[in-house]
Amino acid sequence: MSEPSQKDVQPPDDRRGATASKPEKREHDTTMIRAVFHGPYSVLDYLVRFFLPTLIGNIVGGILMVAVINYAQVAYSDSNHAS
Repeated sequence: MSEPSQKDVQPPDDRRGATASKPEKREHDTTMIRAVFHGPYSVLDYLVRFFLPTLIGNIVGGILMVAVINYAQVAYSDSNHAS
């Protein structure tokens, strides 16, 4: 069995003719892991370009979601109603 070529490990939405001003698209996790093991990317590329931005986004999003839910629960609760 032969090693996959670089074309095989590119994400399916990779556009070769895209201009440099467009932001880089994020690859799917399985495509990135395959590219690390069989392609041009290193583990450091995976961590910096995919894993850390995903981790930071999940942390910030989770904190904001919990903060909004907790705020709404306290702000809109009936404080005059004694149990």
